[in-house]
Amino acid sequence: MNLILIRHAQAQISYPDESRELTRNGVKDFCRNCIELSKSISKIDLILSSPLTRAIQTGDLLAKIFEVEENYIEKTLSPGCQVKDIIDLADIYNVNTLACVFHLPDISYNFSVLCSTKSPNVYFNPGSIVVLSFDSKIYEGNGKLTTFIA
Repeated sequence: MNLILIRHAQAQISYPDESRELTRNGVKDFCRNCIELSKSISKIDLILSSPLTRAIQTGDLLAKIFEVEENYIEKTLSPGCQVKDIIDLADIYNVNTLACVFHLPDISYNFSVLCSTKSPNVYFNPGSIVVLSFDSKIYEGNGKLTTFIA
């Protein structure tokens, strides 16, 4: 199973926070990262995004580039997302390649707990993408880092 963790692309600085949209540069940079991702991942089965506007827009770009029918909004990917939430989503949807679009600091924390390298305090730039590979189910500390695009 592949788990793709994505920090939303660069967003405008505005209020309310939940409605911040992507910048033009954020869109351009994230599309470039997606093209790089396509060199190691050919198919994404499901995209789940936080309900915040910037995450939805990032998931929509990913869906368009990878020709995924829909980007689903998943409330559990809202700020405050925990490792258990990611594991539960993977169990519920049970797909081969799951992409989750969410936020700092949650992505850094989830990555450090899920990855076998136990890399604490990894900073994810806006639009960063990481792919973790699991032999079967997702377990803490069991993910093998296969791709990191910053």
